[in-house]
Amino acid sequence: MKIKQFIPTLRVKDAHKSERFYCDLLGFSKEWEHQFSADSPLMLSIHFGEHYLFLSEHQGTGGSDCTIYMRIDDIDAFYREKSEQGLAFEMEPVDQPWGMREASFRDPDNHRFIIGM
Repeated sequence: MKIKQFIPTLRVKDAHKSERFYCDLLGFSKEWEHQFSADSPLMLSIHFGEHYLFLSEHQGTGGSDCTIYMRIDDIDAFYREKSEQGLAFEMEPVDQPWGMREASFRDPDNHRFIIGM
């Protein structure tokens, strides 16, 4: 057996609002969306290259107030570009005592993203 991939599921209140945040602001692409009926919760699969997230309006999926750590190659360029595009950071890039340079922001559902290099 070999694990091929981990896909975190984030609980969201409004999947289309979250889709705009992740796709329009962070550069993800939507892979698919699914609803059992017009009045049932929506679930989306989004990806950035080979990195996937599920966004789900279903009760009991994912967690609220979770933290996702993203390692990137140029934190300062990411910070400048996304700040100019309107992303509000809760922490600008800072050198941490454990040797990482990190910044953080939150999505519309308060999930915290720490970016580091």
